[in-house]
Amino acid sequence: PEPFRSAVVAVDVDDESYEGAAERLGIPIGTVRSRLFRGRRLLQQHLRSYALDFGVVPASNIFRERRSIA
Repeated sequence: PEPFRSAVVAVDVDDESYEGAAERLGIPIGTVRSRLFRGRRLLQQHLRSYALDFGVVPASNIFRERRSIA
């Protein structure tokens, strides 16, 4: 979703500070942190599915990694 995407792009792609991203997006810094956490988690899930679907990572590795994250 767009709110999470904007935060991830601002901080992780455009290499802005949390403060800079908050100012650019017009939201409090705490909201940036929250959206980053959720956005990164969503991205991780999508990339995991992609890796499994295209055989980049065997299914056994995906399930092992999932347990270690929780």
